[in-house]
This record gives sequence, C-alpha cells and structure tokens, in this order.
Amino acid sequence: MTTSVYCDEAGYNGDDLRQVQQPYFSYAGVAISSAEAGDIMQEIRQLLRTQAPELKGKHLYAHRLGVQGIDILVQRLAGRATFVVHNKAFALGAKFFEYALEPFLASKNAFFYHVRFHQFISNLMYMLLSSGDADAETVMNLFIELMRRPSAEAEGLFTQALGTSNDPSGMLMDIMRLVRLPESQAAIQAELDSISDEQGHIKFMLDLSVTSATSVLRHLSAQYGSLEVTLDDSKPLKAATRILNDLGAGPLKVLPDGWGDGLPFNYQLARPVQFANSALEPGLQVADLLAGVVALACRDHDKGTDRSQRVLDLVQPLAGQGCIMPSLEHLNFETDAARFNVNLLARLAARAEAGLPLLDPALLG
Repeated sequence: MTTSVYCDEAGYNGDDLRQVQQPYFSYAGVAISSAEAGDIMQEIRQLLRTQAPELKGKHLYAHRLGVQGIDILVQRLAGRATFVVHNKAFALGAKFFEYALEPFLASKNAFFYHVRFHQFISNLMYMLLSSGDADAETVMNLFIELMRRPSAEAEGLFTQALGTSNDPSGMLMDIMRLVRLPESQAAIQAELDSISDEQGHIKFMLDLSVTSATSVLRHLSAQYGSLEVTLDDSKPLKAATRILNDLGAGPLKVLPDGWGDGLPFNYQLARPVQFANSALEPGLQVADLLAGVVALACRDHDKGTDRSQRVLDLVQPLAGQGCIMPSLEHLNFETDAARFNVNLLARLAARAEAGLPLLDPALLG
C-alpha cells in the first residue's frame, strides 16, 4: 500500500538568506488524495467567500476569518501532515560554519560537534547579523558571493578589511583570523571544488529546499511507509531529483537510539518523485496553505503580534523534526559550555596568529 503525498514551500528566495521581508522559509507535506485536497480547498474558499483560482497561504493568513480557516485546515490535516520552518539568517550562520570553518576543522570534527562549537558559531553569526553588525554583514555578503561564484574564482577568500564591530569581545575577528590562514583557505577551496559541477559552479548550496523536503519525507515515510510524492515545480528540487530519488530507493534505515532526530535516515518512494504546477493540483495548494501560514506567523511572531501566536498554537501539532532555528542559550556566557567555546575560539585564533598548527592534540584534549 502506498500513500499520496504533496509538498510545497513558502518564503522561497533561492540562496538569498538575507531577504529581510521574508525572514522564514517553511516547507510542508500533506498525506491526502487530490480529491480530498480539493474538498479542503473548497471548504476554506466557502468560509472566506472567495473563488480565487489559487488560494495562497498569504491570502488565508491575512483574511479576517483566517484564524478560523487555519483551524479548519489543521483539523482536516491532523496526523496527516508535517512542516519544517527555518530562520533564514540563522540558517546562513549554520551554512557559514559548514563551508567556511568546518573544512579546516574536519579532521577533528567529532570533537567540535561534541562540544557544540558549530551551534556556538552559528548562533554567534546570527546574533551579530540581527544586531546590525556591519562587519558581520560584510563577512556574510562575502560568503554569499563566494557560494555563487565558480569555485575557481574563490582565491583570496575573506581578505576584505573589516571595520569596527559591535562585537566587543572580538570573536568575529578571531573567526576571520582562522579563515584567512593559508591552510584554512586551501581546505575551504577543496571543499568548494568537491561540491561544484563540471563547469566549476556551486549551485543551490545555500538554498533550503532539499534539506527541508527530505526532512518532511522522512517524517511522513516513518508514519506511512511507501510514498507517491508530488512536489511543486522548484529549480533546486528538480536539480536534486537524482538525490531525492536515491534517498527513497531502499527500505527505511532506522538509526540507533540516541542518534539523529528519531526519524529514519531515509524514506521510501513507490515511484520517482514527480513535479506539478500548484495552480493545477489541489494537493499542492493545501501544502502551500500550511507552509504559507507557518512562515508568516513566524515572521509576525518576531514582532510580538497576538494573531501570530494564535496561529502558531494551532499549527504546532504538525511541526516536524528538522527545523533550523536559533537558540541563543549557546551564547549564554554564564554556562560552562558557552565559556568553553569562547575560550576554544580564542585559543584557535591565537594559534593562527602565532603560525602554529590549529588542531594540536594538546589543545583539543
């Protein structure tokens, strides 16, 4: 037995994770038939008294009866849908760690992940960006430019001079001391080469679509097993069709207890993923409604609106694993973990300044 699943996104800006008008990206999957999806769309249209050919999440969210419509949507999808949502600025910080720092820390990455150094750096970059730090903006703009260029043009990464940061502890400058080391530059270049296509271009590496789709499909496959998946037309997902199909080609692989997020490593596909136009497919329209209201509610929740909290309370039961959201607890310097990572960063930077090998065993214990 197979289950039909439709997936769509909201807040898409490609690899532009600094788009302040749409600070959240959300991706939703619904396990329903096309006919039932059509019934749900008609019920919500009747409530809103609209016959719009393609009712979008932004229309539902903004309508005076929107909360009531969202309640209906969640009730109809109870136990049969899930979503993930990502704070784009924080996701950019995480990508920065992955592609600008991890390459030269890779030989000891088990240690750095164990002490949650990756979360410390990701949250630090997010905090600096959110505070309007000019140097953090410069660094991230250089990083985005780097990820958009052919890897052959990446020589001399992050060499632009920085000004006065809002970071009085100098942690951003410590990070830049690390990434400017010749050995670091070489490791970053090798990483960029490894993710480039035959023409040397790095495509969609800052985009959040593929990781979001796989998170949603893992969740739904853990519940339903074999899936017949239809995705909304998306350049990043179409470019990753082979990866998406390969991840769904075999039986579910369950990770040991305590590993991962409690979901299988993969998902099961009854057939290769298909793509459709959401304007013509009710299942995709329902997924769009869910993804759209989540992204908008998260945006407005940052502004403290009552409506957004009511919406988030309604959709919370459908939230899945794999959301990428900041947790500034990793920057709480009253905790041993945060103080350890501050000192670790400072010691790494000092070794870089002194021309010593970064990953000396005595440093890492």
